[in-house]
Amino acid sequence: YFFFQAEDGIRDAQESRGLGDVYKRQIQTFEQEDEAIAGEAVQLNFELPNGRSLAGKFRMGQDVEWAKNFVAQQVQCSLADLILNFEGKRMPEFLSLSDIPNLQNGSTIQVEAVKNVDFDSERKENE
Repeated sequence: YFFFQAEDGIRDAQESRGLGDVYKRQIQTFEQEDEAIAGEAVQLNFELPNGRSLAGKFRMGQDVEWAKNFVAQQVQCSLADLILNFEGKRMPEFLSLSDIPNLQNGSTIQVEAVKNVDFDSERKENE
């Protein structure tokens, strides 16, 4: 006969290392989690084709599309009407800002129009 003893759950006195403890050590609120994931805060400058510029505050964890949407809202056009370029290279929308080499606080991004966009119609609160 072979006798196997099953784990009975009785252990020496020690603090639990179960999954619940892991969660307790992690971020507690959605806002804290969002803050941790979003990354460093940066201000980016957008150079419009008409020579004017816009400035916006972002988090490095946000994607390029988020920044493009900011510009589109300010100049009142569609996302499809704009291309963002940094250091002479197109910024793919699916990348996060942190994925763009050399992009940092204070960087200037060039805005290009795919079709006619009236950049002079930007919202007045940016002046």
